[in-house]
Amino acid sequence: MRLMIGFLHTAHQHIARFDTLLDTRQPSLTRQHVVREDLLEQARAHGPTPELVAQVRDTLQEAAHNAEVVVCTCSSLGQIAETLAAELPVPILRIDRVMAEQAVQQAKELLILVTVESTLEPTRDLFTDAARGRDVNLSLHLCEGAWEQFLQGDMQSYAQKIIETALELTGKHPYDLIVLAQASMDVALEQSTWPALPTVSSPSLVVDAAIAKLPTSST
Repeated sequence: MRLMIGFLHTAHQHIARFDTLLDTRQPSLTRQHVVREDLLEQARAHGPTPELVAQVRDTLQEAAHNAEVVVCTCSSLGQIAETLAAELPVPILRIDRVMAEQAVQQAKELLILVTVESTLEPTRDLFTDAARGRDVNLSLHLCEGAWEQFLQGDMQSYAQKIIETALELTGKHPYDLIVLAQASMDVALEQSTWPALPTVSSPSLVVDAAIAKLPTSST
């Protein structure tokens, strides 16, 4: 039996990233990537409209075809994907859920960085939910100007914008942990100028969670 993980992406750049993560864990796994950049564009322009929710549902169903589990790698759409999970035939994982739950267990003072404005509200809701009942301080910030660099394909400048924001904010407050809220943001960790603070990002965590959802015959 060939096992498959489906992915819903809103950027083509994520395909190679998640293929690499799977190749280092279970290279025999089949993977199915569905890319819909327009869904993120709609979320940025109009928020979670009924039309967007319907399109996300249809796209998740496409990604779920012949798959055992589906990962939504877009933080702006993660909340929508999670609410639709009960309507779909396989488990649906939002990319940032595992990261949020681990982060609030690891530290008290969290700096959470995002690069897309449409990610702010779902990320805030997610971390507020994950931190419920815990003595945790959440500080959520947008890296101004970063997403424009990503859209232009300038990943070096994208990483630099994230680093500049992180350095500025960690210089003002004693954070225990930095959270990179979007899958694309871990490129900043590859730079030598990244702040010397514990940092978590979502891609490897959600891939491990997706593999754990597979039938035991996959091991």
